[in-house]
Amino acid sequence: MKQQLLLIDDNPMMGGFLTHLFGKDHDVMWCTTAEEALGWLQKRNLPDLIICDYELTGISGLEFLKHIKKTGFFKDIPVMMLSGKTNSENRIKCLEAGAEDFIMKPFNPTELGIKVGNLLTKSNEIAKKAY
Repeated sequence: MKQQLLLIDDNPMMGGFLTHLFGKDHDVMWCTTAEEALGWLQKRNLPDLIICDYELTGISGLEFLKHIKKTGFFKDIPVMMLSGKTNSENRIKCLEAGAEDFIMKPFNPTELGIKVGNLLTKSNEIAKKAY
């Protein structure tokens, strides 16, 4: 069974690129807003990893991250944040809020793939220990 990724990015080019990049080996759900992603999660969907843009229309990526990390049902889902802003303050805020990683745009697709693979492996190991 393929692992599932939830992608949240309001840029159609980035969302399409990430869906294409990971779609071969993973089940990918792409949402363009945090509100859409929260609705999808509340329908009992539990992805193995969430990749979320920092800057979103409506609820920001940071606010989305804070919300799910406070929710018992979703708090253990690893989250990787993406941002085009090179501000280290934003990276620190995300890491403090519980993000497992933070990647700057533009990124090397190979590096992103390796980091996603590492997080999915770690997530899989934690899930096995829980059962």
